[in-house]
Amino acid sequence: MFVAPWRQALEREARRQDDTFRALVMLDALGVENPVAYETMELIPYLVGDLHDWHRRMGQSTFGDPGMCC
Repeated sequence: MFVAPWRQALEREARRQDDTFRALVMLDALGVENPVAYETMELIPYLVGDLHDWHRRMGQSTFGDPGMCC
């Protein structure tokens, strides 16, 4: 009952934080130097599964080089 009035705002904020985290992990694939590449490299296999949904939500029909993802 407490969360119901703010459910959409909470889901939107959770998506925003998830997108920011995913962008930080994928900086190298986006062509930006990643200052924390050593720490985020091991997280990439966990994020690849939902990469397609993320780049479609960001407005890109394809992601990365040909053959990389979609």
